[in-house]
Amino acid sequence: MRVLLQILLPIIVVLAALGITKKVIDSRPVPEAEKPIPRHPWVEVETVKFESKTLKIHSQGNVRPRTQSSLVSEISGKVIEISPAFADGGFFEKDQVLLKIEKTDYELAFTRAKSLVEQAEVALIREKAEGEIAKKEWESMGEKDAQPSPLTLRIPQLKEAQARLEAAKADLASAERNLDRTEIKAPYTGRVRMKNVDLGQFIAQGAPLATIYAVDFAEIRLSLTSEDLAYLNLPLNYREDTSEAPTIKVILSAKIGGKDHSWEGKIVRTEGEIDPRTRLFYAVAQVADPYKEDPNQNRPPLSANLFVTAEIEGKTFEKTFSIPRQAIRGSQQDQILIVDDQRRIHFRKIDILKRNLNNVIISGGVNEGEQVITSRMNIVVENMKVRIQGLDQDVESQPKTSENDEDDNNAYNSNSESEGSEE
Repeated sequence: MRVLLQILLPIIVVLAALGITKKVIDSRPVPEAEKPIPRHPWVEVETVKFESKTLKIHSQGNVRPRTQSSLVSEISGKVIEISPAFADGGFFEKDQVLLKIEKTDYELAFTRAKSLVEQAEVALIREKAEGEIAKKEWESMGEKDAQPSPLTLRIPQLKEAQARLEAAKADLASAERNLDRTEIKAPYTGRVRMKNVDLGQFIAQGAPLATIYAVDFAEIRLSLTSEDLAYLNLPLNYREDTSEAPTIKVILSAKIGGKDHSWEGKIVRTEGEIDPRTRLFYAVAQVADPYKEDPNQNRPPLSANLFVTAEIEGKTFEKTFSIPRQAIRGSQQDQILIVDDQRRIHFRKIDILKRNLNNVIISGGVNEGEQVITSRMNIVVENMKVRIQGLDQDVESQPKTSENDEDDNNAYNSNSESEGSEE
């Protein structure tokens, strides 16, 4: 009996405790359920204000000289003198003597050619005199009706003397030209890219002496897509087209020595072909006098092979509006959200003029003064109410005052679970 009591007593205590606990829980007051307060999302907006906009097209390329030549010797001989400008990177002026070739042999050849001309002139004078004598002798013979032969009047000998004189003059001109070629002169104002000969070296006729290029203009080959052409007034280069091409300004930029520098140029032509691999068009920009020092800007020269970025001035469009790229919505990325006067949002299809990296330029589909949502919204419902930052006050803690607000809240909550994030 005592053992049974020891077993049942703990069980009875536990059951009594459970009964008391249940009675306490059942007797506690039940709180009254409160209706949820509508929480309209905050949004950022931008008011549509049309403006005239000149589009900018960006490209890039390497600087190259407009004119580049291989300087070649037209005669052979030993180099006896070199100008200080005839060095890699050296600047020179037009007709400046860059190097000299030993000219002793060419002076001797000139002297011999000059003496042969004088001999031919004497021979021609003698033949003319002998022809006159032959004509008088024939007339003195009294045969007036007979015609003398050309050989009798020494006409062939006279023509031969004239031909020898012309040949001697041609040899003299060639000798004089070769003598002038002993001085290698610059064909234009330019710079030496790479020289191939030096003092004391014997060079053969036709040997390359140096690679040089002009410094009057620098050119940059800029790649363009077919879409870019719609925003530019590029010259089309029709055959026999004599009309003046429109001036298209280009700003070239490069970082040199840790600093940004810029140069102004213009588009002068387009290339006649499309790259078969990339399907890109190419326009050529030109900068005048790229190595001239600008006293107003502390910048280096626009050196050949420098990599630059280009900002090309495009067409000007009226009534455009720019918004951040994140404000564009829809599966086709051609819609925006408009907020009306009742703070309700509506989808609006727009006409996009150009898409940039960070913004989109709109050309139609909106009216001036409308408010466009520019902030991100994960859940979007047509006709949903929103609050505009900077314009509306925080009213989340205030109770509802109208049935419309309650309906808006119910519509928003019911669609929140079914509508997914658009972006």
